[in-house]
Amino acid sequence: MNDMNEQSSNSEARADIQDSALGKLERQVERGSLFTHTALGRNSLRLAEVESFTYGLLDVFLAKGLITAEEVTAAVENIRQESANRGDVPEPGVALRMEEQPEEQPTVKVDCGARMHVCHAVCCKLEFALTVSEVEAGKVKWDLGRPYFIRHDTNGFCTHNDRNTGGCGVYNDRPTVCRTYSCAEDTRIWKDFARVELNTEWLAENLSAVYPRFVTALMQSGHTRQSLEDVTPSELELIESGVSGVRAVLTLLDDPKVATRKHAQRVLEGVVMRRHSWVREQGYQDPTGEEQTRALLAANGNYQANAPLEERRESIEKWRQWLEMQEQNTEKNKKQNVAAC
Repeated sequence: MNDMNEQSSNSEARADIQDSALGKLERQVERGSLFTHTALGRNSLRLAEVESFTYGLLDVFLAKGLITAEEVTAAVENIRQESANRGDVPEPGVALRMEEQPEEQPTVKVDCGARMHVCHAVCCKLEFALTVSEVEAGKVKWDLGRPYFIRHDTNGFCTHNDRNTGGCGVYNDRPTVCRTYSCAEDTRIWKDFARVELNTEWLAENLSAVYPRFVTALMQSGHTRQSLEDVTPSELELIESGVSGVRAVLTLLDDPKVATRKHAQRVLEGVVMRRHSWVREQGYQDPTGEEQTRALLAANGNYQANAPLEERRESIEKWRQWLEMQEQNTEKNKKQNVAAC
């Protein structure tokens, strides 16, 4: 009996040592990753400055007629070919969310417990990046393979989600985006919030058990917090041209250069925002404009510059179909106007 107790004690001691060793290992991996990502972040900031400076010069030269668009296109193609020959790879995807001060509250509070039997905490499958303070606090785990997004398990749920209760294992230390998020305004989750009717089609397509998608599954307290203040003059011109601007940049979403894809992404998002009442320096004029923008961008897939190639191409095809529908509607309206005259 004593031998059994001793063996049990030894097993527990070994388990404690193992847990401690694993804990230390994870801590060292995190610290090493933080160092690496900090260095990468500094380099990315420098590259962003170079990118802004280059776009600025290009806009000035084009505006003054010192160079032509054809000359720029040819020069860019030469650089692309040189990069391909060197085997250059895209930049690493490191993301941090900006600190939100003062802390916001959900616009509509939700009784999660009353809906848990229907939604099963599906919002815990949504993706978002942590802030600097949340990462450094060490309370919330982030994905080591995709810093600094909230970590998800293989079932697609946040690693802090208790699958028995649907509750949060770090509730008191949960990220700000979780504190401010309200599914009441998220049409991706609910077809009809009042009737407790889930948007099963969107959930099945974007939040499958394998893993949630990257962009369409972002958790947001408010979509398109971006403005149109930081776009270049050439981008703004395309944005103001509307649907034709999207047509002009659509193929650029598949460009080999990340910077070019970001240019196309800003134009696409700007056009959609303006179509839903966004006014420069004023924001959305229609109270439903932000929600409509978010829904359209989400419905057409993962078009963002750093998205996987296959997902971007799927999204490009969806946007192409959307374009055709808009052009058909425009033509139909013209015919109706002519008939009315």
